[in-house]
Amino acid sequence: LRPLNRQDFSAAHARDVSGQTEASDARAIEWIGWSKIDWSWITLLFPHSSNSTFLLPVSQLMVMQEKPLVFVSCGQYTTGEKQLGRDVCGLLRELRPDVVPYFAENQSSVEGLSKHILRALFRSAGFICIMHNRGELTTPDNKPFTRGSVWLEQEIAVTAFMKHELKRSVPILYYKQVGVGVEGIRSVLLMNPRVEFTREEEVLVDLRSVLPSTDFNPFLDYDLTSVAKYEERAINGDRPGYRFIADVLNSGNQRVTDFRMLVFFPRAFVNPSTTWYGEDKQRSTQLHICFVADAKTRAPNGMYPGDRLNNPLEIDYFVDRELFRNLEAMSSEIVIELDSGSMKRKRESLLIRNLQVF
Repeated sequence: LRPLNRQDFSAAHARDVSGQTEASDARAIEWIGWSKIDWSWITLLFPHSSNSTFLLPVSQLMVMQEKPLVFVSCGQYTTGEKQLGRDVCGLLRELRPDVVPYFAENQSSVEGLSKHILRALFRSAGFICIMHNRGELTTPDNKPFTRGSVWLEQEIAVTAFMKHELKRSVPILYYKQVGVGVEGIRSVLLMNPRVEFTREEEVLVDLRSVLPSTDFNPFLDYDLTSVAKYEERAINGDRPGYRFIADVLNSGNQRVTDFRMLVFFPRAFVNPSTTWYGEDKQRSTQLHICFVADAKTRAPNGMYPGDRLNNPLEIDYFVDRELFRNLEAMSSEIVIELDSGSMKRKRESLLIRNLQVF
């Protein structure tokens, strides 16, 4: 791709640029980061097309940018199961033309698994899971149990990791055949099916009602996520101590070299005599102290995909008996704001009462 100047524009119009691209050319376009292009006009060169040059204004090109991908996880043991997966994809195309359905068929090789299925799972903006019966077994304590698909169990585990560890917003629409038992990570996540079906048409009926209102947020190549937790510290008298830890995860697919995280922490829960490193006094208020963490001090060498901060932001705080009995104080919020490059600002609120065990 290259930007066009006025001479290019005139020359392009002097040629016939109305040729059609081949399917292989269109597939090659999919992986280009359209959102990063802000030229007035661009030229696309297709080596396999009858015309070597195809001119598009950016206003038309933006229509071609990558749509959110919805991963359809469905059994393929029987013809009916395969048809259900195809029908779900058809329903997505009908009701949600703004997304792209993905249903993996006949992917049995290691290359097919890593290149297609795992890549699609990682980039997915939604996960539709339909668990079928895979037969009876007897547990070591001689209890009968009906298993589901091992493939689907593994795909559920990958999606759960993205949601809980990478903090990705991936809505899960889960369905299971009547009688299938609960095991593996589903037992930990307490996944409740939307429908326990006896007929596969029941799945399609429910999807028709829920798909129009489901938010599918596309995977972003450039993306950061705040990761917050707390730890119990030593008890000083009747004041249990805690440490709030605010980290940043590179949950995208590009190296990140700049970011700024602001943490607004309730003053009532910190020692008023402490001088805080990293406080932005101009942003601090009467009720909150504003702490700042940025790439310069926390990740000076940048962050590759999957990386976290070298030294996360840490804030020591306490909850004493007086604060614990103060409903207004315990309803205080910790607010985290995260900015980086062209990424849309992310804002997260946490209640202080959920970060203590008084």
